[in-house]
Amino acid sequence: MTLQSIAERLHRTYRSIIPQTIEEEADVINRYGDCPHLRTDSGIDLKFVETSRRFRREIYISDRVRVGYRISKTYGDTTYTTMYIKKI
Repeated sequence: MTLQSIAERLHRTYRSIIPQTIEEEADVINRYGDCPHLRTDSGIDLKFVETSRRFRREIYISDRVRVGYRISKTYGDTTYTTMYIKKI
């Protein structure tokens, strides 16, 4: 399986779990874990980005062992970012 095909499969999997409420976000954190210290692009090999009016979702794969996604939410002038990561 190539890096591209892994990333495409993950993209299809993760695209339906963007949290819309605090409760949904807590559920996602419980399922996938929260890694707020991994908020830079260093080491990311492939990334898909989707944006909507208030959300920016980045699905990425790094070092062929870890995958995850990062959500940035904007409220007024403030943007909050949460990183989720998972081993393959």
